[in-house]
Amino acid sequence: MTKLLQLVIMAPMMYPIEAVARKTGVNAATLRAWERRYNAVQPERTETGRRQYSEAMLARTELLRTLLDRGFRIGEIAAWTDDELKKACVEWSGATESTTDSAQKQPSHRTEPQRGPDDAVREAVGDAVAAIARLDSRGLIETLDRAAARMGRLALIDDVVFPIIKAASERNAQDGADGEHHELRSRFLTTTIRTFLSSQLASAPTRPGSHAVAIATPAGHASEIGALGAALHVHAAELTPVYLGSGLPASGIAHGARTLGASAVVLALDADSPGHKATVDECVRLRSLLPQSVRVFFGGRVPGDVIVDLREAGLIHASTMNDLRAAIARRV
Repeated sequence: MTKLLQLVIMAPMMYPIEAVARKTGVNAATLRAWERRYNAVQPERTETGRRQYSEAMLARTELLRTLLDRGFRIGEIAAWTDDELKKACVEWSGATESTTDSAQKQPSHRTEPQRGPDDAVREAVGDAVAAIARLDSRGLIETLDRAAARMGRLALIDDVVFPIIKAASERNAQDGADGEHHELRSRFLTTTIRTFLSSQLASAPTRPGSHAVAIATPAGHASEIGALGAALHVHAAELTPVYLGSGLPASGIAHGARTLGASAVVLALDADSPGHKATVDECVRLRSLLPQSVRVFFGGRVPGDVIVDLREAGLIHASTMNDLRAAIARRV
């Protein structure tokens, strides 16, 4: 064996940042932010200054991404050792499996994520609302990217995306926006966030061999942001989410679930629905078209009487995204 060949064989495998992004689902901008702001990852550099990630650093990136998907924030875990990250992943998985409807065990050394209007959230929401007023899609996506890098996908959905929607609506009212301007901003917001969440879902690592979960909004409902948020939470539960689309009839959702061999279906409902009876009838019809082994979950802004009727029909209600993730991990 030549000396050159020996050196090639002995050389550790190194990955450029683009390859790490493809393998882990963490985009290059986020990887750079983790390095610069938090020192969470420490790639080596080539003579020309290009980042190169070792196998160990690739594995660390995957651990960080897994914990962020499960509700941690990068500022909490950036300084943890690889062993501490692995331990948290194992403990979180064990906690999910043993969760009951009344309580959920958390990893023993985890500090509870700081929810609510902290400085990072206020900054992100404020920047986003300003971008919406300017119809600045790039500025809005950059704001969401920064927030995702800081707090992870799941916290982004719960703590930033939904507050942005609420704050943007309040801003429209304060500005006295007329009907046309209000509709324009609302559609711009929905389209841009939908595009962003779709890209987050597309970049999430595949889970070969995991159960498929079909996700949709039923006929008369258009909560695509809720559906895509649910898909990211389903992915964090170690399952494979497939978003079928918006406003689909029960027969179409059932056909999609059968084609996928899905173990569960998640329905995202919204307040602007066709009415109590139409919503219940459509969801109950879907339940009747699927085998009992396929669980049907639902969530969203729906009246209490609709929730009662759907529960009586055998559907499972998730009041929050976190509830959905925990419930689907237990039952699928």
